[in-house]
Amino acid sequence: MQMEVLETLSKKNAIQLFEILANRQNIHENQFTKKQYYSALQALKRSALITQTKPYSLTTFGRIVYSSILLLDKAVKSSPHLRAIDILFDKHQEEIESSMKTNIINALIEDAELKKILLGTIKKL
Repeated sequence: MQMEVLETLSKKNAIQLFEILANRQNIHENQFTKKQYYSALQALKRSALITQTKPYSLTTFGRIVYSSILLLDKAVKSSPHLRAIDILFDKHQEEIESSMKTNIINALIEDAELKKILLGTIKKL
């Protein structure tokens, strides 16, 4: 199932349609050809990301996957800061105390969800 979901979402039309449905936007006439639309729709249904019937919406599983995509997007946007944390912590692993690691994460990372994940793993860093 995991590979099927990743394969589905790796297709441009499927991820675009998934995001449109997630944000409850209207599908514009020229956005997809009929074939592109129905192929993407079928793939999203097969992967259990959207409901089987109209009006199409995300399933509970689809909402979780979409939340994960949003988190991934935040991580990508924060990747320079995440790399800086890796460099600091890797080079000075023994020298930096937990409280200093917390301060560094709080200073570099703005997003609360990313902070929570990083602060939850601080003992492993």
